[in-house]
Amino acid sequence: MIFFQLADMLSRLHVASCTRVVTVKIIFTALNLRLLSLFDQEGFLEGFRVYESFILVYLRLNPLNTFLLFKRVKLISSPGRRVFWNLSQLRKKYSYQNFSGIFILSTSKGLFTHFDSLFNLRMAGEVLLKISL
Repeated sequence: MIFFQLADMLSRLHVASCTRVVTVKIIFTALNLRLLSLFDQEGFLEGFRVYESFILVYLRLNPLNTFLLFKRVKLISSPGRRVFWNLSQLRKKYSYQNFSGIFILSTSKGLFTHFDSLFNLRMAGEVLLKISL
């Protein structure tokens, strides 16, 4: 059930970024709230407001107001194929891949970006999604 809620949130954000809509309604779950707070920390959002049954998300435009800051959001793990990385795989993906963006990982301590997991926590986990800038 978690992956369906996550896929729903990502598809809503993707459609909003393609159509240049700056507000999106997302179903209220604890996972969605934690992911949105990570997006807010990374600077992808103007902010969000939490209501009883939904979260209203305000997306941030680039300075020229032509498109949103992130180009693509892709779900990596799925119910049938869960992807786990250890620290060596995380270092390899971080250093060798020409990738301008972030990975969101689910660790035993919560949800973190790949940068926080690699350098601050020194722990890896399940790779949930990839955000391309």
